[in-house]
Amino acid sequence: MLFVILISLTILLFLLVYYALLKKEMLEIMPTLAWFTFMVIPFFYSIEFFDKTGTNSQFLGIILVYLSLLLGDWYSIKTKSKILTNTDVKTEIGFSGNIQLVLILVVIAIPIIHNLISGTSPLLNYVFKGSSTATVAMDRALYTKLGIPHFFAILSNWVTNIIMPLIIVRLFSQKKYFWSLIIFVWSLLYALNSTAIGTVIFLLFSIGLIILTLKFRSFKNVFGIILIVAVVCVILGGLFFRAIALNNVDECPSPTGVVKSPTNIIRSCPNNTLPGLSPIINKIGYRVFFNPVEVSNNWYKHFSMEKNKYRSFSNLFEQDTYLKTSNLIGAEYYLKNFPNDYNKWLNAYASIDADAFSFGGLPLVFLVSILLVFIRVFISSQGNNSPPEILAFENLALVYLVLLPFTASIQAILIPQGLLPVLLVVLYLRKRNYLNISKL
Repeated sequence: MLFVILISLTILLFLLVYYALLKKEMLEIMPTLAWFTFMVIPFFYSIEFFDKTGTNSQFLGIILVYLSLLLGDWYSIKTKSKILTNTDVKTEIGFSGNIQLVLILVVIAIPIIHNLISGTSPLLNYVFKGSSTATVAMDRALYTKLGIPHFFAILSNWVTNIIMPLIIVRLFSQKKYFWSLIIFVWSLLYALNSTAIGTVIFLLFSIGLIILTLKFRSFKNVFGIILIVAVVCVILGGLFFRAIALNNVDECPSPTGVVKSPTNIIRSCPNNTLPGLSPIINKIGYRVFFNPVEVSNNWYKHFSMEKNKYRSFSNLFEQDTYLKTSNLIGAEYYLKNFPNDYNKWLNAYASIDADAFSFGGLPLVFLVSILLVFIRVFISSQGNNSPPEILAFENLALVYLVLLPFTASIQAILIPQGLLPVLLVVLYLRKRNYLNISKL
């Protein structure tokens, strides 16, 4: 039965890809493609290792999000493939010289202030002091949450996710290539400083996508095909990792009572890697391919037990790291079994569906899925008619739906990560642009 469902979901994806190729809008399938790669496929290859408690609910939750993204992407392809209108209209919206200068100063100042407040630099400690994995984890925790105020952690995310890529692209479009490169290197070092690879990927992907859609639109389909090849490689890498781990289960015995899944086998190995396994394949298989769906399964399992009540919405405002649900899940399902590999401030962040489930079961997952459809439709509702300034924000918003749903909740995506302010800017700029056009 599961195999039939997997084939059905795969056929739906192929039909979406074919439609996108036909309409020459391959970039519009990225959210569905990412969810299929990092949640759907890993789930089907992990289910045999999951406790049955909550697994059926997770299966339905993953499908709900998949269908919502697929529906939104289909709408986006349909809308963006329409004939362009108003393409010659010049908008007055844009960064003035003063605003641009202020944003550049913010980009320069925030990393400096961040290091001063946190009192540590994980990247420098790792490079020059040869810090151990545990020390790097401790530095990262101090740098990203424990050693800084909560509002500054949000501000840091907004600067990295929103201001930095937009300023870099803005300078690039002005042909100020030298300054664009300087700000890019500075921003990249800031993203690398936390040693969290996700921040770096978000920054690079945002810059690349915005430049591609603003300056090289004719290559969008080519880039889309490259992305498909990339995700196929990720899937193959993940499955190769699974085969190697299961074939070498005796090399790294898991603790008593811990299921011998590919991820637990690797966790039982020194430095979380099997001898002879390529570091790249290990990273793709362990961190990227199997870990997100496994963490989310633990959330479903935890909140499917009768003894555990659903979270109240007041939990959203919890500031104490050790009282957050992600920390409690991390301690229960990871720190307890692998005390030498994790620290007490470990946070096991759920996917968008698993976090919604923790508040009210599948009805909440359904509501979040509906919200995803509305967000996806809003992003692409103007087709390709948006002026460059608005198009940049629209594509930045799209990045959020590509990279974050399988590792973050809807509330984290909207506020701490910054999607909500991006959407509000898009709404404001569209209104201003409409008024400008009306005056012509």
